[in-house]
Amino acid sequence: MYLNTLTKYGGKMKKPMVISLFSGAMGLDLGFEAEGFEIRVANDIDKYAVATVKKNRPDIPVINQDIGLVSTAEILEKAGG
Repeated sequence: MYLNTLTKYGGKMKKPMVISLFSGAMGLDLGFEAEGFEIRVANDIDKYAVATVKKNRPDIPVINQDIGLVSTAEILEKAGG
């Protein structure tokens, strides 16, 4: 059964949003995108993983830092929300 992932907010249809933590090369995120989710921000401590994300998805903001050192406010700011 296919689930429609578009949701209605204030009369407008929008994709559900995802904040990707421990992103790696974004394999899991590709699955989310395939199902209609929008990746708003990615985080990984590994510089090679971050370089991969930036090359393949230049429109997604990436935080290259230990998640334990990143505030919720910073994640939400980068995600645009």
